[in-house]
Amino acid sequence: MQASRRQWLWGIGVGMVAAGAGFALRLWQTSPHVPAASTASTPLPAPTPAAGPGQQLWQRRWPDLQGVVQPLSQWRGKVLVVNFWATWCAPCREEIPAFVRIQSDFALQGVQFVGIALDQADLVESFAHELNINYPLLLTGEEGLKLLPELGNPTGGLPFTLVYDTDGRLLHTHLGPIAEDVLRQVLEPLLPRP
Repeated sequence: MQASRRQWLWGIGVGMVAAGAGFALRLWQTSPHVPAASTASTPLPAPTPAAGPGQQLWQRRWPDLQGVVQPLSQWRGKVLVVNFWATWCAPCREEIPAFVRIQSDFALQGVQFVGIALDQADLVESFAHELNINYPLLLTGEEGLKLLPELGNPTGGLPFTLVYDTDGRLLHTHLGPIAEDVLRQVLEPLLPRP
């Protein structure tokens, strides 16, 4: 009995390692085709909010689809929804139309979505046009994958969504696809009252 349990646990461990290796290989194969210097997320000297979960994200910057490096700190003061995703991730693709709708509905109330794609620039650009994505898309590679555990996603799974309030505090994280009604319920209390 003890030996079969060890074999079962060993099999699960091997399966998890294989899945992680496959994900890493896929990420490596689909890393953005942007010059290496601009794909790295580099710390900014700008001040950050008080230390707490998810604060390291405010110090990061990544290139957009035109190759212009964008600091996430430019969206401080807004309700910020950050979504890590990839075009090869089916659940990621499924939730993006809801993000487009919510961005349209809540943009005037200070909500800003930002998609951070662990993918190739040409694939992201094509997908963005196909779905008329109405929010900024930034590109990352291995650097973004390494950051996920620090943001509360130890497995590095996608999609991964974070919601920050106007003071820059991380209020909500969600691993896996998030339902539109759930995300609206998270955001509504953060919107300004008339």
